[in-house]
Amino acid sequence: MGLCYNNLEELDNSEKHFQIAYEIYKNRKHIYESKAIFNLAYVKAKKNDLKAALELYQEGQKVAARHNNQEVTEKLKLVKGLYLSFDLQTLREVFKFFKEKNLYGDMEEYAVAVADFLTNKEDRHDAVDFYQMAIEARKQIQGGNI
Repeated sequence: MGLCYNNLEELDNSEKHFQIAYEIYKNRKHIYESKAIFNLAYVKAKKNDLKAALELYQEGQKVAARHNNQEVTEKLKLVKGLYLSFDLQTLREVFKFFKEKNLYGDMEEYAVAVADFLTNKEDRHDAVDFYQMAIEARKQIQGGNI
């Protein structure tokens, strides 16, 4: 539900559902705990609740390490690089990871998000790079190679 609401840009509803998921997985020490905390951090950051996003980022790094979840570790870097410290090099490293691991669905979704963010900051030059990554990912998905 949190993912659906996030895609609809209904961030309050998305946050609510991710918070519920996080609490369930946290109490059970389930492997999805790290995914839930990433999604919650991402939504908080999108809502410009950067203090909460930073706390979730830090907790998420620990949880992802405990579960040995490199994918979530990289996705958390996306939150950091885009919202917490704004570091394009970090973002490019995340997308390199997505490509190496054939995570084209994530690559497409987050590249568009980064490109839109950059466009809103009037950094169209860098935004084009991320739009191109999204197009590349979409071609890989549609080409049936993945």
